[in-house]
Amino acid sequence: MPVVGCQAFILADTGKTVSVSAYNPDYPSKQIPVVDAALLYQDRFSGEEHILVIRNALHVPSMANNLIPPFIMREHGIKVNDTAKIHTSDPSSDDHAIVLDTNVRIPLYLYGVFSYFSTRCPTEEELQSTGSVYVLTPERFDPHESSYAQREGEIRLPEDRTCEKLLLADIPGPSAVVCAANALSSLEQSEIDVNLLTHEVDNVPLAPINAELAALSTDVCDRSLFEKLSARAEVAAMQKSIGTCHSEGGVTLLDRPHTDDPDRPPDISIGSLSTEQLMEHMLEHEL
Repeated sequence: MPVVGCQAFILADTGKTVSVSAYNPDYPSKQIPVVDAALLYQDRFSGEEHILVIRNALHVPSMANNLIPPFIMREHGIKVNDTAKIHTSDPSSDDHAIVLDTNVRIPLYLYGVFSYFSTRCPTEEELQSTGSVYVLTPERFDPHESSYAQREGEIRLPEDRTCEKLLLADIPGPSAVVCAANALSSLEQSEIDVNLLTHEVDNVPLAPINAELAALSTDVCDRSLFEKLSARAEVAAMQKSIGTCHSEGGVTLLDRPHTDDPDRPPDISIGSLSTEQLMEHMLEHEL
């Protein structure tokens, strides 16, 4: 617990006492009162003054120095960096300091191996006139609270799982060049398999008239047009994946390839035929 002496202004006596024993159990224990106290800290560089309030502190009037554990300040949310700057590889203004906020830092100094900063007892007038006040300790604090040790013990840091790197150059055998390697999760792999290995079943039978219309032109039969587009897309995807292709001799991608079959009826433009001419052409080339 914090301890304040004669250089602290007593704000209030809580009415509580704590039994305190010396390091040697042979010495008798003493009942020390618990108080709320205030200290005055003046920044040696800017000259600004700040009132520091310490709650639940042991009051020992014979002491000239005040003691405050860093743990209790951290428990109140104050950032305390008690590592000396001489032990820091790249020291900054936040090292070996108490950071009250972004604009107020209390630099710490060394007395032997102990960190300290200078304060004095404020007057009543200074308590009333100083607007910068910081509370360093929580309202309630029990140093024997078991929850601190319990929470600390429940925190488990991940173990170092650094995997050994294996380079392709270290593997004996033929050389290999890896362009890209992407790790896929099991969920992604299953979705890819479902999309690649399954297809929609077409339960709609092809009517005879569709075949006759398709023999004339794909513009007439939407079913045949869709099938040709789908088949052409699959062929194009395959050609793209293997890096090969061949030139088309037709005007469009859906033009029939050149053939020497004399029995095959020539393609005609359906849009240029009248209804009578269309029926006559269908009867003439009936399958």
